[in-house]
Amino acid sequence: MASARRPSEGFTLIELMVVVALVAIIGTLVGPSFQDMILKQRLRGVNAQLVTDLQFARAEAIRLGRVGRLSFRSDSTQTCYSIYYVTTDENSSFIPACDCLAGAGSACSDSKTVELKKVGLPRSSSVTVTSKDPLTLDVYPEFGFDPVTGGLVRFPADNDTVALPNIQLDTVVDENKRHLRVNVVQSGRPSVCAPSAATMQVTAC
Repeated sequence: MASARRPSEGFTLIELMVVVALVAIIGTLVGPSFQDMILKQRLRGVNAQLVTDLQFARAEAIRLGRVGRLSFRSDSTQTCYSIYYVTTDENSSFIPACDCLAGAGSACSDSKTVELKKVGLPRSSSVTVTSKDPLTLDVYPEFGFDPVTGGLVRFPADNDTVALPNIQLDTVVDENKRHLRVNVVQSGRPSVCAPSAATMQVTAC
């Protein structure tokens, strides 16, 4: 007597279609929040590096006995900043700042300037960094740290620095929807906050 046939194993077409539909629905729901998490983490990482670099520039100014300088630039491909110092005590108003938009190893075009670090953020990363005067909100492309006090100064001259009240550095993703701000006060010390419209779960500005 022939044995009964065993039912075939596996998924039916209907079951497979149901699984695919469920995966698509879950992907639609989870995808935006996952992307949001990635952008927030990227923004936090850039902001943390910026704070570390500000502390580095301040410490190097004191160690070297020269104004630790930062210059900020941007174009259609990136935003960036350079940390550098000038090796001479002469008035440096005619010494060009290091330009982080220049190619590798060529940011500092004058022999009297020494670059310590350059950081570039491609536009494709969705994160931008800008330096602003907090009173006028005008872009403030350059500032420095005094080598004696560590305080915030504008230049051009190492021997004729003028104190700044503070500087506002903004790291932004997606037109201010995700936004962290570093406030550098006159003593040269940075602190981090988020504008009220931001959703970064840090102290509100």
